Amino acid sequence: MLDGITNAPGGIDGNGIQIAFQLADMVSISSYSFTVSAIILFAMKYIPGLNIRVDEDAEIRGLDTHEFYQEEVRTYLSIVFV
Repeated sequence: MLDGITNAPGGIDGNGIQIAFQLADMVSISSYSFTVSAIILFAMKYIPGLNIRVDEDAEIRGLDTHEFYQEEVRTYLSIVFV
């Protein structure tokens, strides 16, 4: 009783099964999260327009150049030459 009111013994106080319960909860939640994430990713794989990876040309040139190059150049030029 750390606060003087709550009586919740744990593994150190003689209720060792609590650790097993917490480990089982941790494993079940992790497996559920992995399974749901895998299902969502496999579904995204077959929906047109929801590619997980970029095309090969963008990988070769680099993502910064592919995604942000023109935007950054336009912003920089408008600030410098205005």
